[in-house]
Amino acid sequence: EDAAGHRTNTHTHAPCDVRGVVEGRFLSMVTRAAALGIPMPPRRVLLTGGASANMQICQVLADIFKTNVFTDTSAGADSAALGAALRARAAVRGQMVKESESEVELVARCRVVARANVAVADLYEAMLPRFAAFEQSLL
Repeated sequence: EDAAGHRTNTHTHAPCDVRGVVEGRFLSMVTRAAALGIPMPPRRVLLTGGASANMQICQVLADIFKTNVFTDTSAGADSAALGAALRARAAVRGQMVKESESEVELVARCRVVARANVAVADLYEAMLPRFAAFEQSLL
């Protein structure tokens, strides 16, 4: 019990808690991207930064976005700045989907690190309307 006499749940399962946070962030990205008119599923997702070195995160991302996840293996795990630069350049140019030559070259250097598991991806897709409604109720 806590100081007020309320029963508390002291049981936590850290790996499940962490996965839930990751899933929530990616589900939110899907709902927001769709709201912006970005076609879903995308042709691919390019993952940069520290998360690109974690194959479990890559797989969850592939399943939620229902597409292949690529990483630039030459950039290493410290490539978050690359991802930020690509997003900033696209925003400045007003490019939501269109790719520049340098992005095509970048994708050519990348390798697929995760492919969507159709059965799991279908579960996430079925979950999206409820997740979007829940997220909206918090705003």
